[in-house]
Amino acid sequence: MDDEDVELKRILNRLARKMMSGSGSSNEVKRQKKGVVHLNEQNFKDFISKHKVVLVDCWAEWCAPCRVYGPIFERVASSFASESVGFGKLNVDENPGIAMRYGIRAIPTTLVFVNGELVDMIVGLVDEATLSARVKQYLARAGG
Repeated sequence: MDDEDVELKRILNRLARKMMSGSGSSNEVKRQKKGVVHLNEQNFKDFISKHKVVLVDCWAEWCAPCRVYGPIFERVASSFASESVGFGKLNVDENPGIAMRYGIRAIPTTLVFVNGELVDMIVGLVDEATLSARVKQYLARAGG
């Protein structure tokens, strides 16, 4: 199989997953449990501008560390539910433009935005206490 065949197969698999999940090309912000929003090319910019502090978990379905980190990210999101913090998940396979724009080279990577500006990239798995501490740090920085 040459590189073009592999790339075509990857694209077809991605489209099939979208069709089966019903995600299609909707502009709707899809909420995952515990206040985590599914992000895509259509809603990303709007979402990061709505909160003082935003954390975006960049992940992919095939990534084992991402599957470990997902529940950690969701627990931290639920613990900050009443704060002015937005939590989003971005599938980098489905949104390669955003991944390229922010230089995502490894996953999981958590992008941290304060007042709409990228201020940090947390690369790799971090535990719940470390992630919570980072959120508190950036909330203080944002005046929230």
